[in-house]
Amino acid sequence: MRHSVIVLATMLLGLSGCGEVKEAAAEGFKTEFVKSFTTECAKAAANTGVPTDKLNQICECTATELVETQSVTDLANLDMEKAMPIFQKCAGETGLQMPGAAPAE
Repeated sequence: MRHSVIVLATMLLGLSGCGEVKEAAAEGFKTEFVKSFTTECAKAAANTGVPTDKLNQICECTATELVETQSVTDLANLDMEKAMPIFQKCAGETGLQMPGAAPAE
């Protein structure tokens, strides 16, 4: 996943002078990021005992919040430590309490 994210980010940066094209490419990148992140996140957490449907919900919530709060460049270079608090928040919103996470409000 990281390779395809880097390639897409590089293409976006190359389009920096093309207003509408750049915006469309950024939206396409974000859509693909949510799909890829959700799939890879759920695979990585598959052995935790959490039901697959709940994992998919938590991972998609995390990906969606990331694309809403991070730039395309930050998404392409995403540090998973930055994603973990969001993952824990999303897990709490589904009723799943993660170790070390504050309860959802």
